[in-house]
Amino acid sequence: MIFFYLANRSHPQYLNIVKNLILLLFSLVAIAVGIGGYVYLNKKEQAPVSFDPSLAIDETNFKSPQLEIPKRISAFKRLAQKRNHSFRQWLLENFEKLPHRLKEVALEEIGNFGDDEVNSFLLVHLEETKFKLASLKGLGKIENEKRAKILEQIDISSYSSLELNQFHFSSFKANIYFSKKKTSLLYLTDKAKELPDGVERESIVNFLAISVPNFERYHELLKDLMFASRSAVIVKRSIVHLAVYETSWMKIQMKKVFASKDEFLIRAYLDRVGAVCPINFWKILDEFFSSNKKLALDYAFKMNTALAIQFINSRLKKSEKLYEIYKERFNEKVKLCY
Repeated sequence: MIFFYLANRSHPQYLNIVKNLILLLFSLVAIAVGIGGYVYLNKKEQAPVSFDPSLAIDETNFKSPQLEIPKRISAFKRLAQKRNHSFRQWLLENFEKLPHRLKEVALEEIGNFGDDEVNSFLLVHLEETKFKLASLKGLGKIENEKRAKILEQIDISSYSSLELNQFHFSSFKANIYFSKKKTSLLYLTDKAKELPDGVERESIVNFLAISVPNFERYHELLKDLMFASRSAVIVKRSIVHLAVYETSWMKIQMKKVFASKDEFLIRAYLDRVGAVCPINFWKILDEFFSSNKKLALDYAFKMNTALAIQFINSRLKKSEKLYEIYKERFNEKVKLCY
């Protein structure tokens, strides 16, 4: 209406106002259309919701003896994580009817419920040797001050080495204050130093990697184990972890790694070389070249193709078989660090 009113006025001033309003209106429409188009084009397409049929059996069939044990275990874990109350009640009432493997899973997973009845249930089965580890896992399932106090009061004087490890895993998880968690961390790091290579040491190293990845005492442990251990699991874990959290230290370890003459350690270190960018990489690789030409060339090409070509041209004759093998890689476009 305002446009018609202004258009009927003959004074040029009104005509200019009409023109300006029309231009403003078209500008606003154009901006709105542009924004709408941008949003539409950049809208992320929602992934189709996939339905896992196994979830449908959880609340109806988890109690069925006819269901395969692995499927029942999965159902137990999912229902416990969801803190399904009917599942909790059923476990407390039917525990004795379960096969041994499911009893262990039940004790661990019921720990997701932090009430007094569950705590008493776990303490009862903690007294049974065959269920001690599972009960300890259950007591450490959630961070809970009451659980932490329960664990503090347990007599661990007769515990085996594995049981003591699990006790400290659970105490760490249950405590809400880091000052108390640290007691368990110090025990575990010291224990891992003393233990020989094996599953027990590996379990501690992996637990600490997940629980306290940036704990300085853990880093010191890995620095020792990287050279002292002969466990593939521990050496790889040490290198991968330290490459992230102790990059500066790792930069200066290449010479020591090569001096070890441990090919597994050397390969594991060089597998992470792109993330570490060691100091004097090419100089140290040159010193190592005569003892294992193929290994040196493999990692030269993984590090930097341009410098790898220079490296090979200055060390191999063009008539050598090894030169012909690596010549095919001259056109690769790899460039890490240098």
